[in-house]
Amino acid sequence: MNSDGLIEQVPQYVLNHHDDGKTEKLSLTVLLPGVASAAELDVRVEPKRVCVRVPGRYKLELPLDVPVDEKPELLRFVKKKNTLKAEFIVLPEASRPAAPPTTRAPSASRGAPEARP
Repeated sequence: MNSDGLIEQVPQYVLNHHDDGKTEKLSLTVLLPGVASAAELDVRVEPKRVCVRVPGRYKLELPLDVPVDEKPELLRFVKKKNTLKAEFIVLPEASRPAAPPTTRAPSASRGAPEARP
């Protein structure tokens, strides 16, 4: 529910993964009935998430299994079909952000101190 008390629906979408041997891509098609213009859309891309929003009507927060370039290769709204089409390049393994190192606090021994000779 947004600040106006309206419920934003999750639109229908299709997400496909393509690999032609050179470049891995994700293609996203989002159906947005009633949307007349790209100006109504708010699209945000993060390496592991894509958000598509039409304030007051639609909201899609889509987590991705693989990280993508934050600049879409294609981002186009097709008015005749009320459809958003997007293509994202999957980041190669070498350029993917490394997982943050995990650190553990040293465990303190509890109880009586050891007896020393």
